[in-house]
Amino acid sequence: MQRELGVTDELILDAIKTHTYYGDSQFFNDPHCWCLRFSDILEPTRDWSGEHLLLKCAKRLKELVYARRMAEGAFLQTGTLIKWYKSKGVPVHPNMDRVKQELAAKLNKPDPDAALSERVF
Repeated sequence: MQRELGVTDELILDAIKTHTYYGDSQFFNDPHCWCLRFSDILEPTRDWSGEHLLLKCAKRLKELVYARRMAEGAFLQTGTLIKWYKSKGVPVHPNMDRVKQELAAKLNKPDPDAALSERVF
């Protein structure tokens, strides 16, 4: 983006670089970064029909983010991705669990594993 399109805004470049990774980033919790993460699931041409967990997540995630309930959307998406990765045998980066716990605390959810990601469906 920087080289080809001349984008120099650090926030935008960081959002693009880290949108599929839950690593440490100075802009990790910026709404722009979360919007880009949400777009991976909400992109209209994505066909989640074979992925029941992501299909249910996409429906509820759309409701939450369009209602500007970003923290709830972030919590739902993070929890869903953790479950989805585990169901596929993909290792889950510890930062994903940390982010889920931080979001649970922000939303006053005492048990992040019991959570909104379980109840929203």
